[in-house]
Amino acid sequence: MTARSHGAGGGTRCDAAARHGHHTLRRALFLGAFFSIAATAVTVLAIMALTWRAEERRGAHRRQVRADGVVEYCYADVDMHVPWRGALATGAAVLVVWGITGALARRVARPLSQLAEVARRIGAGDLRARPVRAPSGLVEVHALAEALGDMAERIEKQIADQRALLAGVSHELRTPLGHLRILVDTQRERPSPATLDQIEREVIEMDALVGTLLAQARLDFSVAERRDVDLVALAKRGLERAGLDAALLRAPAELKVAADPTLLLGALGNLLDNAAAHGGGARAIVVQAIEGGARLAVEDQGPGIPQADRAKVFEPFFHRGAAGSLGLGLHLVRRIAVAHGGGAFVEDRAGGGARVGFTVRG
Repeated sequence: MTARSHGAGGGTRCDAAARHGHHTLRRALFLGAFFSIAATAVTVLAIMALTWRAEERRGAHRRQVRADGVVEYCYADVDMHVPWRGALATGAAVLVVWGITGALARRVARPLSQLAEVARRIGAGDLRARPVRAPSGLVEVHALAEALGDMAERIEKQIADQRALLAGVSHELRTPLGHLRILVDTQRERPSPATLDQIEREVIEMDALVGTLLAQARLDFSVAERRDVDLVALAKRGLERAGLDAALLRAPAELKVAADPTLLLGALGNLLDNAAAHGGGARAIVVQAIEGGARLAVEDQGPGIPQADRAKVFEPFFHRGAAGSLGLGLHLVRRIAVAHGGGAFVEDRAGGGARVGFTVRG
């Protein structure tokens, strides 16, 4: 089928994972500095307490009897100072500070070094590299490791999807290009307006495929620009663009959602194209409110979609036997829905046919 080209939206969240990682690293370093300063302060207080205790013990109480028989108690200064005591206390305190600071530094630096090595491996193309759970008990370090692992998994999946897409595109382009070669040769030998018309149709199909690929790329590397959108008014625009009767719309008077209107209009166009190419044409467009969002579906007049194929129809270039390839249209519908916090679905229509649509949240 021919898929509509449309604006940017969706995309991966690797930048968010990176920002989370930087924030976690800053927190870990802050905690390291905090505990180091705290250990130093405790040590200084301990030295002061030892010094005060030593000074206190330099004096002693004495009892003496005067000539008149009166007993007196007095405090006499007795030099009980031990020269090496202060040096010993200071040295012990320094060793304690060094030990605490060194242990804390190793506790933070070792797992961070491991994470840095994993990041370098991912950057070098080893997409299977994953951080091993570090022995560090710091929650921030574990959070950073999880964020890096999630980012690596998303990158690996995205590249795998792009490779599968490229393989599908290569296959899909091979057929019209072969037709074009034959038609061009035919036109050279026997010029004909009918042959030119066929060439034009093949070029239009390839142009539509290229446009769909551009839309796919924009979904990969952009973010949906959400704003308040009346989904009912948008459905009316979609019917008008497809040259269909507005009476096909079954919807409330108005239904506002936070969405990218260009993306949703493109998704609706793809649903209508799919119904026209594989479902005998659109029978109705149904717009409904759901909890936390809305759903839009196109009901067709075809034989329906078998249960076993319903998840596969949203895969790129899925072939349904004699129906041929579904192209990228429904695949983009699902990606647009996911970019809006929703999903795509296939249902049976009462009375026969299929109901294919998507949901949006927000």
